[in-house]
Amino acid sequence: MLNKSQKENYTISKDNMKEIINNALHNTLKNVYSVGLLGKDHYSLSQNWVKNFAIELEKYYNNDIEAFCRDENSKEFLYDITIARCNEFSTTHSKTPIRYVSKSIWQIESEFAQNTREIAYDFSKLFSGNAPFKMMVGPLKEKESDDEGFNYYMDKMKIMAKSIPNNENWYFLLITHPGDWKKGKDMIWRLFKWLGQDWGDPISYDNWSINEN
Repeated sequence: MLNKSQKENYTISKDNMKEIINNALHNTLKNVYSVGLLGKDHYSLSQNWVKNFAIELEKYYNNDIEAFCRDENSKEFLYDITIARCNEFSTTHSKTPIRYVSKSIWQIESEFAQNTREIAYDFSKLFSGNAPFKMMVGPLKEKESDDEGFNYYMDKMKIMAKSIPNNENWYFLLITHPGDWKKGKDMIWRLFKWLGQDWGDPISYDNWSINEN
C-alpha cells in the first residue's frame, strides 16, 4: 500500500478529474464520428472510452506511472484500467529491460450493461485489489421514472459498498449510456465518492451537447 504521503501525492483534485473525464469522453466521441458508430456499436464505444480514460490518467501522472487497460492492442492487467507505478530490471537473457508493477494506484472497472448483476460483479472485483484509489464506472439510468432516478445502479451497490475499507478511496462515475451517444443528445456524467455509509453528493459533474465535438 502507498503510505500517507504518497497517497496525498497521487490524489487527483476535483478540477483535474473533471478535465480528465471530459477529455476522455470528448476524444472517444471524436474517434468514432468518422466510422458512424454513435448510437450503434455499444461495445466499441465503451472499449474506446476505457482506452481514452486510461490515456488521460497516464498523461496526468506522467513520469514512472503507467496505465494498463482493456484494449484490443494491449493487455488488461487484472482490471479494465490499472494505474500503477512501474519499475524495471535487466537480465542477461533479455535484450530489453523487464517492466513490472511496483505499486498499484488506481484500479477501475467500467460496465455499461444495464444489468444490476453485471455491475455488481465488476464492483465486487475491486475488493480483490490493494490500490488506495478505486472507481466503478456505470451507466446513468436516465429513463428511470422511480425515486432512485439517475443514481439507480450506484444506489444498488450500497450494501456492498459498506464493506469498503476505511483506508481506501472509492468513487462511482455515472455516464450517459453509449446507446444514447448521438448527435444532438446531451452527454451527462456525475462522479461520487463513498463517505463511509453512503455516496455523497456529486463531487464533480458536467453535461454538454454531443454536437460540440
